[in-house]
Amino acid sequence: MEEAMRRRQEPQAQVSLHCQSPQALRIQEKLRIVLLVSRAAIQFIQLVSPREYIVPEEVKVAGFQICADELGFIVENHHVKKLKVHGGVAGVAEKLCTSTTNGLTTYNDLLNHRQEIYGINKFTESQVMAQSSPLDKHSLVKQLQISFDEVVAVTGNGTNDAPALHEADIGLTMGTAGTQVAKETADIIILDDNFSTIVTMVKWGHSVYMNVQKYAQFQLTFNAVALIVNFPLACLTGNAPLTAVQLLWVNMIMDYARSTCTGQSFYQSMVIWYLQAKGKAIFRLNGPDSDLILNSLIFNSFVFCQVFNEINSREMEKINVFKGLLKNYVFVAVLSGTVLFQVIIVEFLGTIANTSPLTLAQWFLSIFIGFLGMPIAAGLKMIDVGAT
Repeated sequence: MEEAMRRRQEPQAQVSLHCQSPQALRIQEKLRIVLLVSRAAIQFIQLVSPREYIVPEEVKVAGFQICADELGFIVENHHVKKLKVHGGVAGVAEKLCTSTTNGLTTYNDLLNHRQEIYGINKFTESQVMAQSSPLDKHSLVKQLQISFDEVVAVTGNGTNDAPALHEADIGLTMGTAGTQVAKETADIIILDDNFSTIVTMVKWGHSVYMNVQKYAQFQLTFNAVALIVNFPLACLTGNAPLTAVQLLWVNMIMDYARSTCTGQSFYQSMVIWYLQAKGKAIFRLNGPDSDLILNSLIFNSFVFCQVFNEINSREMEKINVFKGLLKNYVFVAVLSGTVLFQVIIVEFLGTIANTSPLTLAQWFLSIFIGFLGMPIAAGLKMIDVGAT
């Protein structure tokens, strides 16, 4: 009899020991975290026991601070009725919202169920959801996007997280702990399974976004000016002020430079149009080479506009674009090389580039026209365009 009792209890004891292992506890305690990327409110809370929340060590190492007033959405699979809060996370219990959505298949059913239990029919701006189902997570992400107009990133490792990962703007999962379904659904896989890597991911994402933004704006500026200037003048006068070789040289500069604002295209277009119309009278250009000299002046001014755009592009929002300039040796070398080759092209490669040597006054005017783009860019940066 005792032997039979021992055999019945042995599997239960093994299961209990397995559930108490550190790895199993970490899996049970892992939260499904929603990151409010547009507010940079990345909040982490870890479940240690059914009644206690603390700030995990990896979150402290990552530099995140938990504040109940700034708490975003926290989605937890566990059934939590009462919370004993530690680690300076006071006020979390007041935002607890337990979900029991078994048998609910549609979003409207979920809202009606919540209204019956809690007297609400929508998600509030800050709440903690416990015992959440895949439908809860998916609905939460959808509500954030529709009602609050948020850019939502979701982290999740399980198969049940796949709907939320798919619905989110950015889905993140862990390389080792994440299931195959989660990896296939997520947009980004964190290979080292470390939440602190999200900090690096956000920084790199901002950097890539800014670089792509700058390059796209430069492309728009350059192509808009080239199209607005060359095409109409070629149709009206039969002579394009910027030749194919000259545009090729500016394209080579474009590989290293970017524009600060698309408003530069309007300024550059107006200057080149004005020089094309009044340049001969201003500089008193006469004789058979007057058109060649004027086109060389226009080309030189256009290039120096791009040179100063290189400096403007160092900062998309800050007005002081000279801070740390001399410490960037590659940038200084590229800038100096561009100016040096421009002098060589205009003064010594006239046959190839279809240019004519310019006087000192004409060189000064070209540089001054390019420089005027800097205060214009500074003024454009001071314009408040509102939140995007």
